[in-house]
Amino acid sequence: SNLVDKMHADAFTALMKADYALSTKVISLSNNMRSIAEQLNVKALELAPKIAFYASSIITSLRIIGEMCVDIADLVIRP
Repeated sequence: SNLVDKMHADAFTALMKADYALSTKVISLSNNMRSIAEQLNVKALELAPKIAFYASSIITSLRIIGEMCVDIADLVIRP
Protein backbone atom coordinates (compact mmCIF):
# COMPACT_ATOMS: atom_id res chain seq x y z
CA SER A 1 0.00 0.00 0.00
CA ASN A 2 2.94 2.33 0.64
CA LEU A 3 4.16 1.94 -2.94
CA VAL A 4 0.69 2.63 -4.37
CA ASP A 5 0.33 5.65 -2.07
CA LYS A 6 3.67 7.00 -3.34
CA MET A 7 2.63 6.36 -6.94
CA HIS A 8 -0.63 8.22 -6.34
CA ALA A 9 1.01 11.25 -4.77
CA ASP A 10 3.71 11.41 -7.44
CA ALA A 11 1.24 10.93 -10.31
CA PHE A 12 -0.93 13.77 -9.05
CA THR A 13 2.09 16.03 -8.53
CA ALA A 14 3.43 15.15 -11.98
CA LEU A 15 0.08 16.02 -13.53
CA MET A 16 -0.29 19.32 -11.69
CA LYS A 17 3.28 20.41 -12.42
CA ALA A 18 3.54 18.80 -15.88
CA ASP A 19 6.68 17.08 -14.55
CA TYR A 20 7.82 14.65 -17.23
CA ALA A 21 10.58 13.10 -15.08
CA LEU A 22 8.26 12.41 -12.14
CA SER A 23 5.66 11.00 -14.50
CA THR A 24 8.25 8.63 -15.95
CA LYS A 25 9.20 7.57 -12.42
CA VAL A 26 5.59 6.64 -11.62
CA ILE A 27 5.34 4.60 -14.79
CA SER A 28 8.60 2.79 -14.00
CA LEU A 29 7.32 1.92 -10.50
CA SER A 30 4.39 0.06 -12.05
CA ASN A 31 6.51 -3.01 -12.86
CA ASN A 32 7.60 -3.23 -9.22
CA MET A 33 4.01 -2.77 -8.07
CA ARG A 34 2.77 -5.58 -10.33
CA SER A 35 5.53 -7.89 -9.13
CA ILE A 36 4.72 -7.24 -5.47
CA ALA A 37 1.00 -7.78 -6.13
CA GLU A 38 1.74 -11.12 -7.80
CA GLN A 39 3.91 -12.25 -4.88
CA LEU A 40 1.27 -11.22 -2.36
CA ASN A 41 -1.46 -13.07 -4.25
CA VAL A 42 0.63 -16.24 -4.16
CA LYS A 43 1.17 -15.83 -0.41
CA ALA A 44 -2.55 -15.17 0.08
CA LEU A 45 -3.27 -18.66 -1.24
CA GLU A 46 -1.56 -20.06 1.86
CA LEU A 47 -4.16 -18.41 4.10
CA ALA A 48 -7.54 -19.74 5.14
CA PRO A 49 -9.96 -19.52 2.19
CA LYS A 50 -12.09 -16.67 3.56
CA ILE A 51 -9.07 -14.59 4.56
CA ALA A 52 -7.36 -15.40 1.24
CA PHE A 53 -10.41 -14.08 -0.61
CA TYR A 54 -10.38 -10.79 1.30
CA ALA A 55 -6.59 -10.41 1.01
CA SER A 56 -6.74 -11.08 -2.72
CA SER A 57 -9.51 -8.50 -3.12
CA ILE A 58 -7.44 -5.88 -1.31
CA ILE A 59 -4.34 -6.71 -3.36
CA THR A 60 -6.32 -6.51 -6.60
CA SER A 61 -7.83 -3.16 -5.60
CA LEU A 62 -4.40 -1.74 -4.81
CA ARG A 63 -3.08 -3.00 -8.16
CA ILE A 64 -5.98 -1.31 -9.96
CA ILE A 65 -5.30 1.95 -8.12
CA GLY A 66 -1.64 1.63 -9.15
CA GLU A 67 -2.67 1.17 -12.78
CA MET A 68 -4.85 4.27 -12.55
CA CYS A 69 -1.84 6.18 -11.23
CA VAL A 70 0.05 5.10 -14.33
CA ASP A 71 -2.86 6.38 -16.46
CA ILE A 72 -2.68 9.74 -14.67
CA ALA A 73 1.10 9.92 -15.13
CA ASP A 74 0.65 8.99 -18.77
CA LEU A 75 -1.41 12.14 -19.27
CA VAL A 76 1.74 14.19 -18.69
CA ILE A 77 3.63 12.31 -21.39
CA ARG A 78 0.75 11.98 -23.85
CA PRO A 79 -1.75 14.79 -23.21
